[in-house]
Amino acid sequence: MSQSNTSSSAQRQNIENIEYADLGFDSKETTYPLSKDENLASLIGAFQMTFNDSVYQENWDYEFTKDIIAGLQDEDYEGILALNEGTVVGFAWGYVPESEEMRTDNDFPDELQEVDTSFLDGETYWFNELGVVEDWRNQGLGKRLKEKELDRIAERQDISRGLERTNFEDENEKKLGLDSDLGFEPVNYEGEPLVKEIEQIGVEDEEGNPMTDPRVYMWREL
Repeated sequence: MSQSNTSSSAQRQNIENIEYADLGFDSKETTYPLSKDENLASLIGAFQMTFNDSVYQENWDYEFTKDIIAGLQDEDYEGILALNEGTVVGFAWGYVPESEEMRTDNDFPDELQEVDTSFLDGETYWFNELGVVEDWRNQGLGKRLKEKELDRIAERQDISRGLERTNFEDENEKKLGLDSDLGFEPVNYEGEPLVKEIEQIGVEDEEGNPMTDPRVYMWREL
């Protein structure tokens, strides 16, 4: 969601007509249940358009993306979808990982526990995904989505802090600025931001080795 693209004035007005729905899998959770094939396909399409055409330049195929989204049902998740006439044009979601998951999942490096053991106390919300499709970028939609996600989390008493990971290159300066505006700051490890090289999804070099990019861990109290 960090790319810069020129948008028409008509598109800029359309953002005010965006509808928002909770991320959910049945009609008891949301007005836009992902149990409906067309809704799920719309979210997968938005996800692919966002990250296959972004600073990440990744390659999310349909079935892999479908599995990632389905996996949220096993997590304590929260999420918001931005809809334009029933089509997903933006999304934000995350979940509360269990302490043991944070100790064993590669998403959460050992350095986090060295910085502060409370990161692994079961009260950390992992801001997992935030994206806006190309035609809707640079209008503040990403910020609105994240603000709504933050508002939703603020209603919960079992979450003390938020943690995220995002690209740490100059091309992603808008996303980094958005996070800073919303109170996020880099996790400080030995006097420097905690940055890890992360494998890009579906991207290999000429020798078939997974390519990586630098991503910084950021956090804020909630």
